[in-house]
Amino acid sequence: MDIKELDKYKKHLSDFYKVQVDARVVNYGRYGAWEKHLVWLDCTRRFPDGSRIIQVNSHVYEVEMAQTLYLIDRYFYDIKDEKYAELLNLHHANIEYDKNNPVLDRAKSKQKTPRRKKDGVSAAELKAKAKAMKIGALKFNIKKTIKNE
Repeated sequence: MDIKELDKYKKHLSDFYKVQVDARVVNYGRYGAWEKHLVWLDCTRRFPDGSRIIQVNSHVYEVEMAQTLYLIDRYFYDIKDEKYAELLNLHHANIEYDKNNPVLDRAKSKQKTPRRKKDGVSAAELKAKAKAMKIGALKFNIKKTIKNE
């Protein structure tokens, strides 16, 4: 099987990431860990606000791909070609999804919204008022002491 397309993700993984994969295999078994990695690599997932969780051109995707390749090499040596094919299909689907659903530049698309006022009072004014009330509630007891010389 030709997996040259995935070679760029086969970078040196630190021991930290290898331990994560090994721990997932211990906790979920090799097939459970495999399913979790496929879910994490799915670029169609979104946060509740509609923003993308992961995209092909992100560092997170590179790390997840490297971890998944490590998982295949270490734990699926008996069915390696089958798992590579499955991963390659997901990767192609992710690339296609990225082409059809480009990432919005949040810095450009985000509009500044004015601060909300509650009953005509801004949040800063409410904070200042609360701070003044706290300071006003402080009481100090100062005792005068006389030294005998």
